[in-house]
Amino acid sequence: MKKLLIALAVLGLLGAGAAYVVYTSAGKIVKTAIEEFGPKVLGAPVTVRSVRLSPFSGKGSIHGLVVGNPPGFQTPSAFELGSVHIWVDYKSLLTDKIRVREVRVASPKVTFETGAHGSNIAALQKNVESFAGPSSGGSSGPAKKLQLDLFDLSGGEVGFSTKLLGSKPITAPLPPVHIEGLGKGKEGVTPGDATKVVFHSIYASVLKAVATVPGVGEAVDDAKKVVGEAAKTANQAVSGITGLFKKKKK
Repeated sequence: MKKLLIALAVLGLLGAGAAYVVYTSAGKIVKTAIEEFGPKVLGAPVTVRSVRLSPFSGKGSIHGLVVGNPPGFQTPSAFELGSVHIWVDYKSLLTDKIRVREVRVASPKVTFETGAHGSNIAALQKNVESFAGPSSGGSSGPAKKLQLDLFDLSGGEVGFSTKLLGSKPITAPLPPVHIEGLGKGKEGVTPGDATKVVFHSIYASVLKAVATVPGVGEAVDDAKKVVGEAAKTANQAVSGITGLFKKKKK
């Protein structure tokens, strides 16, 4: 009996130790994944200061996530996301469709830089499009699918940077982005399609903010025209993609 109790105690300690290792290493695994996978999607450097993630609740947070600029742009970064709170349904990781209950981005800072060949945000969008490929419309297939219950971005600001304005960018509030029920249903959506919907929505919000910046003046009329044309393109893209995921009536 005594030996059995000792054995159970040892197993308990080993189990606790394993749980501790999983708990402490989960954040590092996610951090590494973001920094390695992000540049492939965006075509720009991506760094993360830290990730905290509980493997038991599925809740966590990402701190100090910075998306740099594609080649050809001068500002230090395109996006600085102070904190991102995430909640993943861990049980869904064992199924064909991963369920992300929520992603909340608080107080992001965006730098919209214009150049001879367009903006940095437009360049990032093109990179996302190129990586994700054509939208599948939620068609069935062997690959893992995704369901995003809620994506919320709020409290942000966008800085408009161009050589005509000098080195100090003009800032404006960033309209919030709110997406619900992406991939809801049996089929879900591919991670590529989900990425495109989210990024297009953010892109449209950025352009809306930039296009309404007060006091820009005649010196940047050409830049404002570029913004206006790009905004139409972004809005059309968002409408087209989100339309794919509307439930079809039989």
